[in-house]
Amino acid sequence: MGMEVISEGPAASPAPDATISDSEAIYNATFMIREALILATQGDKTPYNQVIEEITTYDPSDPVQESMLAMTLRALSGAISSIDYNYHKSLLCFIFDMSMWNCGPDVADAWVQFIVDLAASNSGFVDECLIKLVGNFLPPTSLSLTSMSLDSFTTRLVINGLDRNQLMEKTAEYLSRKEVILPRVHMALESIIHLVPKAPLKLGALVVHGMPKKHEPKNFNVLYLENMLRLERGIIGEYLRNDILRAVVCRLVDLDVDIKWEDILKEDCSKCIFDMELEDGEENETESQKGGAEVWKTNLGRERLGEVADKLDVLMDATFEHVKLSYEEGRLSQIFDVLMESFRLYVLNTSRSKFAQFVMFYACSLDPEKCGERFGIELLNIFLSSFEPRITRMSAIAYLASYLSRARFLPSYFVARTLDRVGRWCLEYYESCQKKSVDPEAHQVFYSGCQAVIYVLCFRMRSLMEVPQLKALLFQMPLDVILNNTLEPLSVCLPSIVEEFLKQADGARLFKSKGTLPEGLLDSLNSKAYGGIERLDMFFPFDPYLLKKSDRFISPHFTFWSMVEAKYEEDDDSDISDVDTNDGDEGDFYAGNGELGQSLTEVDIHEFESSMNMMSITPKDSMKSRFAGSPTLPEFGRLIKMPAKLRPSTSPDW
Repeated sequence: MGMEVISEGPAASPAPDATISDSEAIYNATFMIREALILATQGDKTPYNQVIEEITTYDPSDPVQESMLAMTLRALSGAISSIDYNYHKSLLCFIFDMSMWNCGPDVADAWVQFIVDLAASNSGFVDECLIKLVGNFLPPTSLSLTSMSLDSFTTRLVINGLDRNQLMEKTAEYLSRKEVILPRVHMALESIIHLVPKAPLKLGALVVHGMPKKHEPKNFNVLYLENMLRLERGIIGEYLRNDILRAVVCRLVDLDVDIKWEDILKEDCSKCIFDMELEDGEENETESQKGGAEVWKTNLGRERLGEVADKLDVLMDATFEHVKLSYEEGRLSQIFDVLMESFRLYVLNTSRSKFAQFVMFYACSLDPEKCGERFGIELLNIFLSSFEPRITRMSAIAYLASYLSRARFLPSYFVARTLDRVGRWCLEYYESCQKKSVDPEAHQVFYSGCQAVIYVLCFRMRSLMEVPQLKALLFQMPLDVILNNTLEPLSVCLPSIVEEFLKQADGARLFKSKGTLPEGLLDSLNSKAYGGIERLDMFFPFDPYLLKKSDRFISPHFTFWSMVEAKYEEDDDSDISDVDTNDGDEGDFYAGNGELGQSLTEVDIHEFESSMNMMSITPKDSMKSRFAGSPTLPEFGRLIKMPAKLRPSTSPDW
């Protein structure tokens, strides 16, 4: 197909009315532009200035100017060896200032080709070419309204009177074209990476540095994040995976800690933690009995989270989608190592993080056998390590307890083994400690371990009891020595957890506290000393997920309190107290280095895991008739209700 060359400038053909082929037109234009570039270096800038004048008046809405600019850019690619920054600065500045979002497809293709050719031909331009390509991750309306930060076309519009509101109206138009623009940007980056070996070393830092500020609009933050994850998923991911995923997790944490919880936390602090999870226990019971995963909603809490949470919600959704795609493409193992490292660096010891950690939770849910158990073992080893700081060990065991309790995908044998190992550490600590008296500050790590054990049992006791081998293991755990000793962990741990544990353990005949617990456990001075007067001991990192859009990835894998059948009937067919505790292996379930071993009475794991898959954990009748008069729990009448309404817990500011 031919084109009529109508310009009389340097890029025009000698015969204005002649129709020539595209290749001939570009050849002629290349010859003329090369001459103009050479003459400029010799002092004659007339032809060069004529080229500048033609391209700087470019109007994207004019098809003729669109064709001419595309041809000029292709001609410049052919004359790339004649470009010298010292003499052709104004030409390069105009081209670098162009935004692909304001260009038609032909100009966009020609611009990309010029940028790639320039980077490949002269290493001095690599940084600038990469910067301009990364800058096209976002449309020009994402920038502040100053002529120095906008592309040349948008700058002219602003100078001619376009105000901020009118410019922002173009955002929707730009975003509708992202699938036209962004594939070209990423193709150009991949080409430069292929042609310039050192480019990956520079690109990672440029991508991270170019991230929008967290306070900038949601649509720009999510668009940039999608570009980063697209890089990680492509061939460039081999070079930039660590930088990109770390930056993504860091951004999620930054937004997470900015969410204001004050309004949500104005509820009655004296409520049992299990009474705060569901708005209506009976209503949620009905949902569970319908067969679907329970959809937990706390609309009031979500509404109070505000704009920051809304932005985080969209970013979390995009991140979850990326993790899902990585799994489907067989790449989950490639990103999991980086996610684990990022968790250690940015999440584990971050106070008040409520959502960012669910990236790990979701990744683990996709591959429970490898990723899921590995995450749990990592948390366990951190807790067991005497070389880790106290704050890190306490954070790790809090995460582990919440993870074992809430991760529906974890096999019961793994939960049981992990509980056994934590329990044995608590026993070893008590037997070896010098000061065997209550001291919430001196024994914080010990109390954290004890609280983890009883918290997990509140959620998992019933399911573990239904597997004979695991039931035997529970009865072999030295709970009596761990919890009934002079360090008095039951008077220090969070009272609501202690009360719920004792309620269930008494029904299961698993454990009984020696003596009567004092009235008003929620006001326990020891517990306040352990957690702080502001109840900062209420740190359960995998509490129900409040973000509405991205919750679709979490709910199917999450154990809600209403799903836990923590009730034991007196007329059970088999008396739990008569369990033969010698059926299980009394040896440690871990190797000497703290990693999971392979004992458990040599039972075939798959055999009793299949029984778990068939088990129903839908809530049934209340325990009120059985425990209302319990002398062990004087305040039980207030506590036996099914949980009602979550108050998001806060992490400790240790």
